[in-house]
Amino acid sequence: DLVALGTVCDMVPLRGLNRAFVRQGLVVMAGGSNAGVQAIAASAGMTAGISAADLGFVLGPRINAGGRVGEADLGTRLLPTDDPALAPALAARLEAHNRDRQQVERRVLEQAIAQVIDGTADKGPLIWAAGEGWHPGVVGIVASRLVERFHKPAIVGAASRGHAGDGGGNDARVVASARSVPGIDFGAAIKAAMTAGMLLKGGGHPMAGGLTVAATQM
Repeated sequence: DLVALGTVCDMVPLRGLNRAFVRQGLVVMAGGSNAGVQAIAASAGMTAGISAADLGFVLGPRINAGGRVGEADLGTRLLPTDDPALAPALAARLEAHNRDRQQVERRVLEQAIAQVIDGTADKGPLIWAAGEGWHPGVVGIVASRLVERFHKPAIVGAASRGHAGDGGGNDARVVASARSVPGIDFGAAIKAAMTAGMLLKGGGHPMAGGLTVAATQM
């Protein structure tokens, strides 16, 4: 069941073996054997069975919310637990963090859309939006929202400061997440940019990736 959850949340194409993993995972989830999954579904108000879409749009965001804006270890504590008292308590905390995440996401999304509308972020075939003070924990979600709205691949970054010893000294940099559309392989593009020395860090797969770039190279 957790393999299915991870497969969908990582935006891996649901073809071949990946599709089989998700299909079988949903069957396992329907049996209710994972107390953590059942608790997070209940906290989200789900009363029907869990679908593949629910993994990506309901369960995944809540499990990830702790790491994005709150307590990073909540999801890893929730999913393996079989404690019938602990699971609902952890799920409730994740639900609260998810509400906080939604507020932060809305604010960053509004500013990113404004950049697209005024032409700052619209680079023709690509959207590149970034801002100081944007929370790095929501830039991936915001990139996905931009793809849904504008039907273009999007990169959304949060401006931050480097730290001595991480390869960038103390120079300003942008930590970004990328989301793609079919036919545009972000993983290959990020790898090529790394090889060319354009990025400080980077990695991903065809539909999503992460990268860190010096502000001077934006």
